[in-house]
Amino acid sequence: AFPSGEGTIWVTLKEQTDGLFLSVSDNGVGIANPNLSQHSSYGYELIQALVDKLEGSLEIDGQRGTQVTIVFREYQKAA
Repeated sequence: AFPSGEGTIWVTLKEQTDGLFLSVSDNGVGIANPNLSQHSSYGYELIQALVDKLEGSLEIDGQRGTQVTIVFREYQKAA
């Protein structure tokens, strides 16, 4: 992700009226093909399985660095 050895990773969790948004992004080199259905690594399979289990949606943007956004439309706050 960081050929120079240095980079930044941001993690953001936002509650909005239409859901809970979890975003993890970096300023690395990006990802050439962000389409999860074309990857067979265990990491991608694990992310997709967790998103499916929690009935969320997943979007990956690899243009400038990599940004992974998971949206949970239906969730309950812990008591």
